[in-house]
Amino acid sequence: RHIALSRFLDRLSRSRPVLVWLDDAQWGADALAFAVHAMKLQSIAPMPVLFLVVTEDEALRGRQAEEALIAGLLERAGAREVQVGPLPPKDADRLVGELLGLEGPLAQRLRDRAGGNPLFAIQLVSDWIDRGALERGPDGFRFREDASDELPDDILAVWSARIDRVVAACGPDAESAIQVAGVLGHDVDVAEWNWACRKLGVALDDAIVDELVALNLATRLDGAIELSGGLLRETLLRRCREQGLWQPLNRACADMLAELYDLDPAAVGERLATHLCAADAPGDAVAPLLAAAAFRCDRSEYRDATDLIDRRERLLHVLRVHRSDPRWGSGWVLRARVCTLSGEIDAAQNWAEKAVGYARRHGGTEVLRSALAILGRVHFRQGSPRKSETVFEEALALYEAAGDEAGVADCLRNLGNIAHATKNVAAEEEFFQQAIEICARLGDELGLGMCKKSLGAVHRQRGDLTQAKRLHRDALVHIERAGSRLELARLLNGVAEIARAEGDLDMAERGYRKALRAYEDVGSKEAVVPRLNLGLVAIAR
Repeated sequence: RHIALSRFLDRLSRSRPVLVWLDDAQWGADALAFAVHAMKLQSIAPMPVLFLVVTEDEALRGRQAEEALIAGLLERAGAREVQVGPLPPKDADRLVGELLGLEGPLAQRLRDRAGGNPLFAIQLVSDWIDRGALERGPDGFRFREDASDELPDDILAVWSARIDRVVAACGPDAESAIQVAGVLGHDVDVAEWNWACRKLGVALDDAIVDELVALNLATRLDGAIELSGGLLRETLLRRCREQGLWQPLNRACADMLAELYDLDPAAVGERLATHLCAADAPGDAVAPLLAAAAFRCDRSEYRDATDLIDRRERLLHVLRVHRSDPRWGSGWVLRARVCTLSGEIDAAQNWAEKAVGYARRHGGTEVLRSALAILGRVHFRQGSPRKSETVFEEALALYEAAGDEAGVADCLRNLGNIAHATKNVAAEEEFFQQAIEICARLGDELGLGMCKKSLGAVHRQRGDLTQAKRLHRDALVHIERAGSRLELARLLNGVAEIARAEGDLDMAERGYRKALRAYEDVGSKEAVVPRLNLGLVAIAR
Protein backbone atom coordinates (compact mmCIF):
# COMPACT_ATOMS: atom_id res chain seq x y z
CA ARG A 1 0.00 0.00 0.00
CA HIS A 2 2.71 2.46 1.00
CA ILE A 3 4.77 1.86 -2.14
CA ALA A 4 1.71 2.32 -4.36
CA LEU A 5 0.68 5.53 -2.57
CA SER A 6 4.23 6.90 -2.78
CA ARG A 7 4.34 6.30 -6.52
CA PHE A 8 0.98 8.04 -6.88
CA LEU A 9 2.23 11.07 -4.92
CA ASP A 10 5.41 11.17 -6.99
CA ARG A 11 3.40 11.25 -10.21
CA LEU A 12 0.94 13.84 -8.84
CA SER A 13 3.76 16.09 -7.63
CA ARG A 14 5.32 16.33 -11.10
CA SER A 15 2.64 18.83 -12.14
CA ARG A 16 2.18 20.68 -8.84
CA PRO A 17 3.19 20.52 -5.15
CA VAL A 18 1.05 18.18 -3.04
CA LEU A 19 -0.33 18.59 0.48
CA VAL A 20 -1.15 15.33 2.30
CA TRP A 21 -3.43 16.01 5.25
CA LEU A 22 -3.71 13.26 7.88
CA ASP A 23 -6.41 14.33 10.32
CA ASP A 24 -7.05 12.64 13.71
CA ALA A 25 -3.77 10.80 13.21
CA GLN A 26 -3.81 9.63 16.83
CA TRP A 27 -6.18 6.89 15.59
CA GLY A 28 -4.23 6.06 12.43
CA ALA A 29 -1.08 3.96 12.96
CA ASP A 30 -1.07 2.85 9.33
CA ALA A 31 -1.40 6.44 8.06
CA LEU A 32 1.46 7.51 10.34
CA ALA A 33 3.56 4.57 9.13
CA PHE A 34 2.93 5.74 5.57
CA ALA A 35 4.15 9.22 6.51
CA VAL A 36 7.34 7.69 7.98
CA HIS A 37 7.79 5.63 4.80
CA ALA A 38 7.30 8.67 2.56
CA MET A 39 9.79 10.73 4.57
CA LYS A 40 12.40 7.99 4.19
CA LEU A 41 11.86 8.13 0.43
CA GLN A 42 12.24 11.93 0.53
CA SER A 43 15.85 11.52 1.66
CA ILE A 44 16.53 9.37 -1.44
CA ALA A 45 14.35 11.02 -4.09
CA PRO A 46 12.90 14.35 -2.91
CA MET A 47 9.35 15.22 -3.97
CA PRO A 48 7.46 18.53 -3.50
CA VAL A 49 5.12 16.96 -0.93
CA LEU A 50 4.17 18.37 2.49
CA PHE A 51 2.61 16.11 5.12
CA LEU A 52 0.33 17.87 7.58
CA VAL A 53 -0.27 15.45 10.45
CA VAL A 54 -2.87 16.56 12.98
CA THR A 55 -3.20 14.92 16.40
CA GLU A 56 -5.13 15.72 19.54
CA ASP A 57 -2.97 15.48 22.66
CA GLU A 58 -5.50 13.97 25.04
CA ALA A 59 -6.70 11.34 22.56
CA LEU A 60 -3.09 10.41 21.71
CA ARG A 61 -2.11 9.77 25.31
CA GLY A 62 -1.60 6.04 25.98
CA ARG A 63 -1.68 4.95 22.31
CA GLN A 64 1.83 3.49 22.24
CA ALA A 65 2.07 2.57 18.55
CA GLU A 66 0.92 6.00 17.37
CA GLU A 67 3.09 7.84 19.93
CA ALA A 68 6.17 5.91 18.79
CA LEU A 69 5.47 6.63 15.11
CA ILE A 70 4.98 10.35 15.78
CA ALA A 71 8.22 10.45 17.80
CA GLY A 72 9.96 8.77 14.85
CA LEU A 73 8.52 11.35 12.46
CA LEU A 74 9.74 14.23 14.57
CA GLU A 75 13.28 12.81 14.63
CA ARG A 76 13.56 13.01 10.84
CA ALA A 77 15.20 15.93 9.11
CA GLY A 78 12.69 18.49 7.88
CA ALA A 79 9.99 17.57 10.40
CA ARG A 80 8.61 20.35 12.59
CA GLU A 81 6.16 20.25 15.48
CA VAL A 82 3.63 23.07 15.77
CA GLN A 83 1.58 23.39 18.95
CA VAL A 84 -1.82 24.84 18.04
CA GLY A 85 -3.23 26.93 20.86
CA PRO A 86 -6.25 29.24 21.13
CA LEU A 87 -6.82 31.96 18.54
CA PRO A 88 -5.40 35.33 19.57
CA PRO A 89 -8.15 37.72 20.78
CA LYS A 90 -8.01 39.82 17.60
CA ASP A 91 -8.54 36.80 15.35
CA ALA A 92 -11.21 35.36 17.65
CA ASP A 93 -13.10 38.65 17.44
CA ARG A 94 -12.89 38.59 13.66
CA LEU A 95 -14.10 34.98 13.42
CA VAL A 96 -17.07 35.45 15.71
CA GLY A 97 -18.00 39.01 14.74
CA GLU A 98 -17.44 38.98 11.00
CA LEU A 99 -17.44 35.41 9.71
CA LEU A 100 -20.44 34.18 11.67
CA GLY A 101 -22.41 37.43 11.56
CA LEU A 102 -23.78 37.35 15.12
CA GLU A 103 -25.33 40.22 17.06
CA GLY A 104 -22.97 42.04 19.45
CA PRO A 105 -24.12 40.59 22.84
CA LEU A 106 -24.43 37.06 21.46
CA ALA A 107 -21.05 37.36 19.72
CA GLN A 108 -19.46 38.42 23.02
CA ARG A 109 -21.01 35.44 24.87
CA LEU A 110 -19.75 33.07 22.17
CA ARG A 111 -16.25 34.60 22.29
CA ASP A 112 -16.09 34.18 26.05
CA ARG A 113 -17.33 30.57 25.96
CA ALA A 114 -15.22 29.45 22.95
CA GLY A 115 -12.03 30.68 24.61
CA GLY A 116 -10.21 31.02 21.28
CA ASN A 117 -11.26 27.59 20.00
CA PRO A 118 -12.52 28.23 16.44
CA LEU A 119 -13.94 24.72 15.97
CA PHE A 120 -16.04 25.07 19.12
CA ALA A 121 -17.40 28.41 17.91
CA ILE A 122 -18.27 27.10 14.44
CA GLN A 123 -19.79 23.85 15.71
CA LEU A 124 -21.87 25.72 18.27
CA VAL A 125 -23.30 28.09 15.70
CA SER A 126 -23.92 25.15 13.33
CA ASP A 127 -25.88 23.48 16.10
CA TRP A 128 -27.98 26.62 16.63
CA ILE A 129 -28.74 26.71 12.91
CA ASP A 130 -29.68 23.01 12.85
CA ARG A 131 -32.05 23.58 15.78
CA GLY A 132 -33.57 26.66 14.17
CA ALA A 133 -32.60 28.62 17.28
CA LEU A 134 -31.43 31.78 15.43
CA GLU A 135 -33.28 34.57 13.71
CA ARG A 136 -32.08 37.61 11.83
CA GLY A 137 -31.93 40.82 13.87
CA PRO A 138 -31.05 44.38 12.85
CA ASP A 139 -27.36 43.91 13.81
CA GLY A 140 -26.88 40.24 12.98
CA PHE A 141 -28.20 36.84 14.04
CA ARG A 142 -29.69 36.49 17.53
CA PHE A 143 -31.55 33.82 19.52
CA ARG A 144 -35.24 33.36 18.87
CA GLU A 145 -37.37 34.20 21.90
CA ASP A 146 -38.66 30.61 22.21
CA ALA A 147 -35.20 29.01 21.90
CA SER A 148 -32.93 28.06 24.77
CA ASP A 149 -29.95 30.38 24.94
CA GLU A 150 -27.91 28.17 27.29
CA LEU A 151 -24.35 27.70 26.02
CA PRO A 152 -22.59 24.31 26.48
CA ASP A 153 -19.34 24.06 28.41
CA ASP A 154 -17.21 22.59 25.62
CA ILE A 155 -17.29 21.29 22.06
CA LEU A 156 -18.11 17.71 23.14
CA ALA A 157 -21.24 19.06 24.81
CA VAL A 158 -22.35 20.39 21.40
CA TRP A 159 -22.09 16.91 19.90
CA SER A 160 -23.71 15.41 22.98
CA ALA A 161 -26.72 17.68 22.52
CA ARG A 162 -27.11 16.45 18.94
CA ILE A 163 -27.00 12.84 20.11
CA ASP A 164 -29.70 13.69 22.66
CA ARG A 165 -31.90 14.89 19.83
CA VAL A 166 -31.53 11.56 18.01
CA VAL A 167 -32.43 9.68 21.19
CA ALA A 168 -35.43 11.94 21.79
CA ALA A 169 -36.66 11.31 18.24
CA CYS A 170 -35.98 7.55 18.06
CA GLY A 171 -36.38 6.20 21.57
CA PRO A 172 -34.05 4.85 24.29
CA ASP A 173 -32.56 2.05 22.12
CA ALA A 174 -31.04 4.72 19.90
CA GLU A 175 -28.52 5.69 22.60
CA SER A 176 -26.92 2.22 22.77
CA ALA A 177 -27.21 1.68 19.01
CA ILE A 178 -25.32 4.89 18.23
CA GLN A 179 -22.70 4.08 20.86
CA VAL A 180 -22.15 0.67 19.21
CA ALA A 181 -21.42 2.54 15.98
CA GLY A 182 -18.88 4.69 17.83
CA VAL A 183 -17.18 1.60 19.30
CA LEU A 184 -17.00 -0.06 15.85
CA GLY A 185 -15.11 2.87 14.36
CA HIS A 186 -15.34 5.81 12.00
CA ASP A 187 -16.63 3.86 8.98
CA VAL A 188 -19.31 1.45 10.17
CA ASP A 189 -20.43 -1.58 8.17
CA VAL A 190 -24.23 -1.72 8.58
CA ALA A 191 -24.30 -5.55 8.66
CA GLU A 192 -21.74 -5.58 11.50
CA TRP A 193 -23.59 -2.78 13.29
CA ASN A 194 -26.88 -4.68 13.08
CA TRP A 195 -25.33 -7.91 14.33
CA ALA A 196 -23.58 -6.22 17.28
CA CYS A 197 -26.80 -4.46 18.27
CA ARG A 198 -28.61 -7.82 18.28
CA LYS A 199 -25.90 -9.27 20.52
CA LEU A 200 -26.56 -6.38 22.89
CA GLY A 201 -30.34 -6.86 22.69
CA VAL A 202 -30.85 -3.50 21.00
CA ALA A 203 -32.93 -2.82 17.89
CA LEU A 204 -31.22 -0.86 15.10
CA ASP A 205 -34.11 0.94 13.45
CA ASP A 206 -33.82 2.60 10.03
CA ALA A 207 -35.16 5.74 11.68
CA ILE A 208 -31.96 5.98 13.74
CA VAL A 209 -29.83 6.08 10.59
CA ASP A 210 -32.21 8.57 8.97
CA GLU A 211 -31.99 10.85 11.99
CA LEU A 212 -28.18 10.65 12.14
CA VAL A 213 -28.00 11.65 8.49
CA ALA A 214 -30.61 14.41 8.89
CA LEU A 215 -28.62 15.97 11.75
CA ASN A 216 -25.34 15.73 9.78
CA LEU A 217 -23.96 13.21 12.27
CA ALA A 218 -23.35 10.57 9.59
CA THR A 219 -23.14 10.08 5.84
CA ARG A 220 -24.59 7.09 4.00
CA LEU A 221 -22.15 4.93 2.06
CA ASP A 222 -22.72 1.72 0.11
CA GLY A 223 -23.66 -0.74 2.86
CA ALA A 224 -22.09 1.46 5.52
CA ILE A 225 -22.23 4.82 7.26
CA GLU A 226 -19.42 7.29 7.94
CA LEU A 227 -19.55 9.13 11.27
CA SER A 228 -19.02 12.88 11.01
CA GLY A 229 -15.53 13.43 12.37
CA GLY A 230 -13.48 12.32 15.33
CA LEU A 231 -15.23 14.54 17.85
CA LEU A 232 -18.55 12.75 17.38
CA ARG A 233 -16.90 9.39 17.97
CA GLU A 234 -15.01 10.76 20.97
CA THR A 235 -18.30 12.03 22.42
CA LEU A 236 -19.98 8.65 21.89
CA LEU A 237 -17.11 6.80 23.57
CA ARG A 238 -17.13 9.21 26.51
CA ARG A 239 -20.88 8.77 26.99
CA CYS A 240 -20.70 4.97 26.91
CA ARG A 241 -17.89 5.00 29.50
CA GLU A 242 -19.84 7.37 31.75
CA GLN A 243 -22.88 5.09 31.49
CA GLY A 244 -20.86 1.95 32.31
CA LEU A 245 -21.43 0.47 28.86
CA TRP A 246 -17.83 0.44 27.60
CA GLN A 247 -17.16 -3.22 28.40
CA PRO A 248 -20.59 -4.62 27.38
CA LEU A 249 -20.51 -2.78 24.05
CA ASN A 250 -17.01 -4.01 23.24
CA ARG A 251 -17.98 -7.54 24.26
CA ALA A 252 -20.94 -7.37 21.86
CA CYS A 253 -18.65 -6.18 19.05
CA ALA A 254 -16.15 -8.96 19.80
CA ASP A 255 -18.91 -11.60 19.77
CA MET A 256 -20.21 -10.17 16.51
CA LEU A 257 -16.79 -10.42 14.82
CA ALA A 258 -16.23 -13.96 16.11
CA GLU A 259 -19.62 -15.13 14.79
CA LEU A 260 -19.81 -13.15 11.57
CA TYR A 261 -16.28 -14.03 10.42
CA ASP A 262 -15.90 -17.52 11.89
CA LEU A 263 -14.60 -18.84 8.54
CA ASP A 264 -11.85 -16.20 8.38
CA PRO A 265 -10.94 -15.15 11.94
CA ALA A 266 -7.41 -14.07 11.01
CA ALA A 267 -8.69 -11.25 8.79
CA VAL A 268 -10.46 -9.62 11.77
CA GLY A 269 -8.09 -10.85 14.47
CA GLU A 270 -6.67 -7.39 15.15
CA ARG A 271 -10.10 -5.82 15.58
CA LEU A 272 -11.31 -8.77 17.65
CA ALA A 273 -8.33 -8.47 20.00
CA THR A 274 -8.91 -4.71 20.42
CA HIS A 275 -12.54 -5.23 21.44
CA LEU A 276 -11.66 -8.15 23.76
CA CYS A 277 -9.05 -6.05 25.61
CA ALA A 278 -11.57 -3.21 25.96
CA ALA A 279 -14.11 -5.74 27.27
CA ASP A 280 -11.62 -6.69 30.02
CA ALA A 281 -10.90 -10.09 28.45
CA PRO A 282 -7.20 -9.73 27.52
CA GLY A 283 -6.58 -13.47 27.85
CA ASP A 284 -9.01 -14.12 25.00
CA ALA A 285 -7.15 -11.59 22.81
CA VAL A 286 -3.84 -13.50 22.69
CA ALA A 287 -4.91 -16.06 20.06
CA PRO A 288 -6.58 -13.54 17.69
CA LEU A 289 -3.43 -11.38 17.77
CA LEU A 290 -1.29 -14.35 16.69
CA ALA A 291 -3.76 -15.18 13.91
CA ALA A 292 -3.79 -11.55 12.77
CA ALA A 293 0.02 -11.40 12.75
CA ALA A 294 0.19 -14.60 10.67
CA PHE A 295 -2.41 -13.12 8.28
CA ARG A 296 -0.28 -9.98 7.84
CA CYS A 297 2.83 -12.10 7.33
CA ASP A 298 1.09 -14.15 4.62
CA ARG A 299 0.26 -10.88 2.85
CA SER A 300 3.95 -9.81 3.03
CA GLU A 301 3.08 -6.98 5.45
CA TYR A 302 6.04 -7.67 7.72
CA ARG A 303 6.10 -4.43 9.70
CA ASP A 304 2.43 -4.82 10.62
CA ALA A 305 3.01 -8.47 11.54
CA THR A 306 5.90 -7.48 13.82
CA ASP A 307 3.80 -4.77 15.50
CA LEU A 308 1.08 -7.32 16.26
CA ILE A 309 3.59 -9.81 17.66
CA ASP A 310 5.00 -7.03 19.89
CA ARG A 311 1.49 -6.17 21.05
CA ARG A 312 0.77 -9.83 21.82
CA GLU A 313 3.97 -10.19 23.86
CA ARG A 314 3.13 -7.07 25.88
CA LEU A 315 -0.22 -8.68 26.61
CA LEU A 316 1.47 -11.91 27.77
CA HIS A 317 3.62 -9.84 30.13
CA VAL A 318 0.55 -8.04 31.51
CA LEU A 319 -1.16 -11.41 32.03
CA ARG A 320 2.01 -12.71 33.73
CA VAL A 321 2.05 -15.80 31.56
CA HIS A 322 4.79 -18.19 32.70
CA ARG A 323 7.71 -18.75 30.33
CA SER A 324 6.84 -22.45 30.09
CA ASP A 325 3.52 -21.57 28.44
CA PRO A 326 3.50 -22.64 24.74
CA ARG A 327 2.05 -19.26 23.72
CA TRP A 328 5.52 -17.73 24.14
CA GLY A 329 7.08 -20.30 21.82
CA SER A 330 4.44 -19.90 19.10
CA GLY A 331 5.07 -16.15 19.07
CA TRP A 332 8.85 -16.66 18.70
CA VAL A 333 8.26 -19.06 15.81
CA LEU A 334 6.13 -16.52 13.95
CA ARG A 335 8.66 -13.78 14.67
CA ALA A 336 11.40 -16.00 13.21
CA ARG A 337 9.27 -16.63 10.15
CA VAL A 338 8.68 -12.90 9.61
CA CYS A 339 12.42 -12.24 9.93
CA THR A 340 13.21 -15.01 7.44
CA LEU A 341 10.79 -13.69 4.85
CA SER A 342 11.92 -10.09 5.24
CA GLY A 343 15.59 -11.11 4.86
CA GLU A 344 16.63 -10.56 8.51
CA ILE A 345 18.48 -13.89 8.58
CA ASP A 346 20.56 -13.38 11.75
CA ALA A 347 17.49 -12.28 13.70
CA ALA A 348 15.54 -15.22 12.29
CA GLN A 349 18.24 -17.61 13.53
CA ASN A 350 18.15 -16.10 17.03
CA TRP A 351 14.36 -16.39 17.33
CA ALA A 352 14.22 -19.89 15.81
CA GLU A 353 16.96 -21.18 18.13
CA LYS A 354 15.20 -19.61 21.09
CA ALA A 355 11.97 -21.40 20.12
CA VAL A 356 13.81 -24.71 19.61
CA GLY A 357 15.49 -24.41 23.01
CA TYR A 358 12.15 -23.62 24.66
CA ALA A 359 10.43 -26.60 22.96
CA ARG A 360 13.18 -29.06 23.92
CA ARG A 361 12.97 -27.93 27.56
CA HIS A 362 9.18 -27.82 27.87
CA GLY A 363 8.07 -30.48 25.38
CA GLY A 364 6.25 -28.25 22.89
CA THR A 365 6.34 -30.55 19.84
CA GLU A 366 4.27 -28.23 17.63
CA VAL A 367 6.57 -25.32 18.38
CA LEU A 368 9.63 -27.57 17.92
CA ARG A 369 8.76 -28.82 14.43
CA SER A 370 7.77 -25.31 13.24
CA ALA A 371 10.93 -23.75 14.66
CA LEU A 372 13.13 -26.49 13.17
CA ALA A 373 11.62 -25.89 9.72
CA ILE A 374 12.50 -22.18 9.97
CA LEU A 375 15.99 -22.96 11.30
CA GLY A 376 16.52 -25.31 8.34
CA ARG A 377 15.70 -22.45 5.94
CA VAL A 378 18.08 -20.15 7.81
CA HIS A 379 20.99 -22.62 7.54
CA PHE A 380 20.27 -23.06 3.82
CA ARG A 381 20.23 -19.29 3.27
CA GLN A 382 23.51 -19.05 5.20
CA GLY A 383 25.16 -21.48 2.78
CA SER A 384 25.14 -24.55 5.05
CA PRO A 385 23.06 -27.13 3.15
CA ARG A 386 24.29 -30.10 5.20
CA LYS A 387 23.25 -28.48 8.49
CA SER A 388 19.95 -27.53 6.84
CA GLU A 389 19.40 -31.13 5.69
CA THR A 390 19.92 -32.52 9.21
CA VAL A 391 17.44 -30.04 10.69
CA PHE A 392 14.81 -30.66 8.01
CA GLU A 393 15.06 -34.43 8.43
CA GLU A 394 14.27 -34.05 12.14
CA ALA A 395 11.39 -31.67 11.34
CA LEU A 396 10.06 -34.08 8.69
CA ALA A 397 9.96 -36.94 11.20
CA LEU A 398 8.03 -34.76 13.68
CA TYR A 399 5.54 -33.61 11.03
CA GLU A 400 4.98 -37.22 9.87
CA ALA A 401 4.43 -38.35 13.48
CA ALA A 402 1.86 -35.58 13.96
CA GLY A 403 0.08 -36.37 10.68
CA ASP A 404 0.64 -32.79 9.50
CA GLU A 405 0.67 -33.18 5.71
CA ALA A 406 1.22 -29.48 5.01
CA GLY A 407 4.35 -29.57 7.18
CA VAL A 408 5.53 -32.75 5.49
CA ALA A 409 5.14 -31.16 2.04
CA ASP A 410 7.07 -28.08 3.17
CA CYS A 411 9.96 -30.21 4.47
CA LEU A 412 10.04 -32.30 1.28
CA ARG A 413 10.18 -29.18 -0.88
CA ASN A 414 13.05 -27.78 1.17
CA LEU A 415 14.88 -31.12 1.05
CA GLY A 416 14.44 -30.94 -2.72
CA ASN A 417 16.09 -27.51 -2.73
CA ILE A 418 18.97 -28.89 -0.64
CA ALA A 419 19.38 -31.88 -2.99
CA HIS A 420 19.47 -29.46 -5.91
CA ALA A 421 22.14 -27.32 -4.20
CA THR A 422 24.27 -30.39 -3.37
CA LYS A 423 23.91 -31.87 -6.90
CA ASN A 424 21.93 -34.88 -5.66
CA VAL A 425 20.18 -35.28 -9.01
CA ALA A 426 18.51 -38.59 -8.09
CA ALA A 427 16.78 -37.16 -5.02
CA GLU A 428 15.82 -33.61 -6.01
CA GLU A 429 13.00 -34.35 -8.46
CA GLU A 430 11.59 -37.12 -6.24
CA PHE A 431 11.32 -34.74 -3.27
CA PHE A 432 9.55 -32.09 -5.38
CA GLN A 433 7.12 -34.58 -6.95
CA GLN A 434 6.15 -35.97 -3.52
CA ALA A 435 5.57 -32.43 -2.23
CA ILE A 436 3.48 -31.54 -5.31
CA GLU A 437 1.24 -34.59 -4.79
CA ILE A 438 0.57 -33.64 -1.16
CA CYS A 439 -0.07 -29.95 -1.96
CA ALA A 440 -2.47 -30.91 -4.77
CA ARG A 441 -4.36 -33.18 -2.38
CA LEU A 442 -4.58 -30.40 0.23
CA GLY A 443 -5.50 -27.70 -2.31
CA ASP A 444 -2.44 -25.72 -1.17
CA GLU A 445 -2.01 -23.15 -3.96
CA LEU A 446 1.07 -21.50 -2.45
CA GLY A 447 2.77 -24.83 -1.83
CA LEU A 448 2.06 -25.94 -5.41
CA GLY A 449 3.44 -22.69 -6.78
CA MET A 450 6.63 -22.90 -4.72
CA CYS A 451 7.22 -26.58 -5.62
CA LYS A 452 6.69 -26.00 -9.35
CA LYS A 453 8.93 -22.93 -9.26
CA SER A 454 11.71 -24.96 -7.62
CA LEU A 455 11.24 -27.85 -10.03
CA GLY A 456 11.37 -25.37 -12.89
CA ALA A 457 14.74 -24.15 -11.62
CA VAL A 458 15.97 -27.77 -11.70
CA HIS A 459 14.97 -28.12 -15.36
CA ARG A 460 16.53 -24.75 -16.18
CA GLN A 461 19.88 -25.86 -14.80
CA ARG A 462 19.60 -29.13 -16.74
CA GLY A 463 19.13 -27.07 -19.91
CA ASP A 464 15.51 -28.11 -20.46
CA LEU A 465 14.23 -24.56 -20.88
CA THR A 466 10.90 -25.59 -22.46
CA GLN A 467 9.94 -27.61 -19.36
CA ALA A 468 11.28 -24.87 -17.11
CA LYS A 469 9.02 -22.31 -18.80
CA ARG A 470 5.97 -24.56 -18.47
CA LEU A 471 6.58 -25.13 -14.77
CA HIS A 472 7.10 -21.40 -14.16
CA ARG A 473 3.84 -20.58 -15.98
CA ASP A 474 1.99 -23.12 -13.82
CA ALA A 475 3.67 -21.73 -10.70
CA LEU A 476 2.56 -18.19 -11.60
CA VAL A 477 -1.11 -19.27 -11.65
CA HIS A 478 -0.86 -20.90 -8.21
CA ILE A 479 1.14 -18.08 -6.61
CA GLU A 480 -1.20 -15.37 -7.91
CA ARG A 481 -4.17 -17.30 -6.50
CA ALA A 482 -2.41 -17.57 -3.14
CA GLY A 483 -1.58 -13.84 -3.16
CA SER A 484 2.02 -14.11 -1.88
CA ARG A 485 3.90 -11.09 -3.17
CA LEU A 486 7.26 -12.37 -1.92
CA GLU A 487 6.92 -15.66 -3.81
CA LEU A 488 5.79 -13.69 -6.86
CA ALA A 489 9.02 -11.67 -6.67
CA ARG A 490 11.05 -14.89 -6.47
CA LEU A 491 9.16 -16.33 -9.43
CA LEU A 492 9.74 -13.20 -11.54
CA ASN A 493 13.44 -13.54 -10.86
CA GLY A 494 13.26 -17.20 -11.95
CA VAL A 495 11.51 -16.29 -15.21
CA ALA A 496 14.23 -13.72 -15.91
CA GLU A 497 16.86 -16.41 -15.25
CA ILE A 498 15.34 -18.53 -18.03
CA ALA A 499 15.49 -15.55 -20.41
CA ARG A 500 19.17 -15.02 -19.53
CA ALA A 501 19.86 -18.72 -20.11
CA GLU A 502 18.26 -18.36 -23.56
CA GLY A 503 20.54 -15.40 -24.29
CA ASP A 504 17.68 -12.86 -24.40
CA LEU A 505 19.38 -10.19 -22.29
CA ASP A 506 16.76 -7.50 -22.94
CA MET A 507 13.94 -9.71 -21.66
CA ALA A 508 16.13 -10.85 -18.76
CA GLU A 509 16.80 -7.23 -17.76
CA ARG A 510 13.09 -6.36 -17.85
CA GLY A 511 12.31 -9.44 -15.79
CA TYR A 512 14.97 -8.69 -13.17
CA ARG A 513 13.74 -5.10 -12.85
CA LYS A 514 10.16 -6.35 -12.32
CA ALA A 515 11.47 -8.76 -9.68
CA LEU A 516 13.46 -5.96 -8.01
CA ARG A 517 10.36 -3.74 -7.76
CA ALA A 518 8.35 -6.66 -6.36
CA TYR A 519 11.00 -7.38 -3.70
CA GLU A 520 11.16 -3.69 -2.77
CA ASP A 521 7.36 -3.53 -2.53
CA VAL A 522 7.39 -6.06 0.32
CA GLY A 523 10.51 -4.61 1.95
CA SER A 524 12.57 -7.80 1.51
CA LYS A 525 16.36 -7.73 1.66
CA GLU A 526 16.32 -10.48 -0.97
CA ALA A 527 16.16 -7.55 -3.41
CA VAL A 528 19.97 -8.02 -3.59
CA VAL A 529 19.36 -11.12 -5.80
CA PRO A 530 17.87 -9.36 -8.87
CA ARG A 531 20.39 -6.53 -8.36
CA LEU A 532 23.25 -9.02 -8.68
CA ASN A 533 21.55 -10.58 -11.69
CA LEU A 534 21.26 -7.18 -13.37
CA GLY A 535 25.00 -6.90 -12.85
CA LEU A 536 25.48 -10.25 -14.59
CA VAL A 537 23.37 -9.00 -17.51
CA ALA A 538 25.60 -5.91 -17.78
CA ILE A 539 28.74 -8.10 -17.73
CA ALA A 540 27.27 -10.35 -20.43
CA ARG A 541 26.72 -7.32 -22.64
